[in-house]
Amino acid sequence: MNYVDELILWRREEKRKEQYSTLEEGVYMNGETLTFGRKDILGVMEIMLPDEWKQMPEKFAKIKYPSEFRPGIIKCQGFIFLISEENTIQYQPSAGYISLKFRLIKVEELTDYVRYQWDFVLDGRLRREQGEIELCRFKLKEGAALRTDYKDFYDIQTEYDTVNLADATWSSPGGHTLSKEITDFFAKKVLECGCAQEGDVQFAYFLLQSKEAVNYPILMDYIARKSRGKKQGWGMAKEETPGRDDGGAVDCVEVFGMLAEILDGIRHGGGWKGRRETEGEEGMIVWE
Repeated sequence: MNYVDELILWRREEKRKEQYSTLEEGVYMNGETLTFGRKDILGVMEIMLPDEWKQMPEKFAKIKYPSEFRPGIIKCQGFIFLISEENTIQYQPSAGYISLKFRLIKVEELTDYVRYQWDFVLDGRLRREQGEIELCRFKLKEGAALRTDYKDFYDIQTEYDTVNLADATWSSPGGHTLSKEITDFFAKKVLECGCAQEGDVQFAYFLLQSKEAVNYPILMDYIARKSRGKKQGWGMAKEETPGRDDGGAVDCVEVFGMLAEILDGIRHGGGWKGRRETEGEEGMIVWE
């Protein structure tokens, strides 16, 4: 530093960094002080979050939240299978839905260890049998290409020529849930909305910073609050539907539909407006 004023400015910056270096007092970074507050997440937990948010550029988000680059983990019949390599699945056009499944083929109990034989299979039977886990399903027209470049959130469940993730068998503490890819996409679409409420923004960041699929009770509590509690307990005891083998305990397709309607409500500048059972005031989440 060649000038006294430069030295003074440098020392001032260093002093501010020392003064603001904790979440309680704030953090001084890039010429500004970031302040944090303790936020309640759906009455389940409290975490320190910034008082103001700025959307992270996509290229940095992929580095910070690299869920798509992590090895696959499948738990089936009490055993953990690590999928560390890419697997190529050959598929053909079909008139009906085809389900891509993880299938446990054989279990051999040997003297020193247990050998598990498994494979990824395409199956026209949508019902999941014992030892099977659905990863996705699709219905492909002749001459069309199967795609995963979803144009919008609802596009994840487009009937033809699209990898449908809504029926995938995904687990979390408290029950089956939606895949992290779905909830991450939902979160990113919420953050794109300039009129999203603070509670929705905080929940979106909560989804993105989680390393695993969202806890089922947390997801259902968010949906219940957005629907003003009229669906409290919804999804926990549904009648069995075709293609399911769990008694319909969690209808992931309906959960996906509810999130799609919530997103539509957020985009229109308000709370959730779908499937209202009685007329009344608009509901909202209040975050203190």
